[in-house]
Amino acid sequence: MTSPSMRLVEQPAHITALEILGEICLLASLKFNCGTGHQLMPFHPIVVLIAFQFTLSSLLFVEGKDRISDGPPPEREREVARTQQQALGPGSRPLCSLLPVGSTRRRTERNATANWRKRKCQLLPAAAAASKSLLEITNLPGITVALQLVSAIRQKCTPEEVVNILKEIPNTGYSGEEMSDGSFNALKIDVFVQTLLNLGSKSFSHSFAAISKFHSVFRALAETEEAQICILHNIFELWSSHQQMMVVLIDKLLKLQIVDCSAVATWIFSKEMTGEFTKMYLWEILHLTIKKMNKHVIKLNTELSEAKEKLSKADSSSSDTDEDTPHKRKKPITHADKPSEEVVERMEEKLEAANVNQKRLFLIVFQRFIMILSEHLLRSDTDGRDPDTDWYRWTIGRLQQVFLMHHEQVQKYSSTLETLLFTSDLDSHILEVFQQFVALRA
Repeated sequence: MTSPSMRLVEQPAHITALEILGEICLLASLKFNCGTGHQLMPFHPIVVLIAFQFTLSSLLFVEGKDRISDGPPPEREREVARTQQQALGPGSRPLCSLLPVGSTRRRTERNATANWRKRKCQLLPAAAAASKSLLEITNLPGITVALQLVSAIRQKCTPEEVVNILKEIPNTGYSGEEMSDGSFNALKIDVFVQTLLNLGSKSFSHSFAAISKFHSVFRALAETEEAQICILHNIFELWSSHQQMMVVLIDKLLKLQIVDCSAVATWIFSKEMTGEFTKMYLWEILHLTIKKMNKHVIKLNTELSEAKEKLSKADSSSSDTDEDTPHKRKKPITHADKPSEEVVERMEEKLEAANVNQKRLFLIVFQRFIMILSEHLLRSDTDGRDPDTDWYRWTIGRLQQVFLMHHEQVQKYSSTLETLLFTSDLDSHILEVFQQFVALRA
């Protein structure tokens, strides 16, 4: 008769995890022959426990799909159960019968699916759960035009058709008074942005496609910085419960140049965003805005340097070609490769304008920091409270972060910042941050 240990070794390669578990239970209930012929020793319980845990893991995650079915167990599992019953004696239950394999596996997979669906609802934008469209309120002004816009967009209308529909909204807007040429129609922006982004709220791709298709309409509505801030306000109202969606949508608007970096910075420090001021996503938006502006300036500076280098090489190669002998002549730079002086001048103008916008962005950011910190210090002094609160330390830390993360760009405008913002009459707590930055760069 073959010993249990030998039968365990001689099992074929397709042996199942449940059969291995049955063999382990059989070994645990019998005596293990050490090979001496007469000396017997019990199988160590720790080894049995380790093997049991390993086999249970394999049983739950490695077994085939036939374990999930609700039908009776395969015949070989019944045979293993009978073997264990004989080994353990009458009146005892086999250990494998205590493991409802199919039901445990089904519960595990069902729980994993439920958890994934719950996590998916948290990560992906679902219009019914995450977005809060103002179109759900039927008594709002412009709701009739909004419903027309919904029908037209679903029928794949053109941007020109959307503009014609929006013309039905009067120029009086919410106030009912005729607007001047320099003002913007907030009602028209609300209707368009809320309708379009609500229809594209199914996924990131749907929202990106909607913004790209009606890019010209966005540009027509966002002519001023106030209008751009109104667009950002509508995005916040629609996606206030989905911070990731706000981040990617604002990043998309910056890439398509629908909103300016200065408008994003002004919106972040506005009164309506006071409740969101200490949330991480808002500072992610601020830093990606500053980085985008910095990359734009670096790109224009690189292109200008390359153009000037090509122009100088073209001039030098043309003069060298006249002096060199025919067999030593180098291949001159063609007219197509050589940039004209007018092109270089236009590139210089673009770079100068970008530097102005970059300086303006940093001035807005630091000015808003100074304003909110000064208001906090003044309020604390008036009320007789200690200004060193958690909010104050957090805001000071954010100010230091802006200095350190963008130190190369801020350093270019340090003299301007010192002249306009960080003056000697500023509170010493705020001025100390700027002085520390200057000392680091000295």
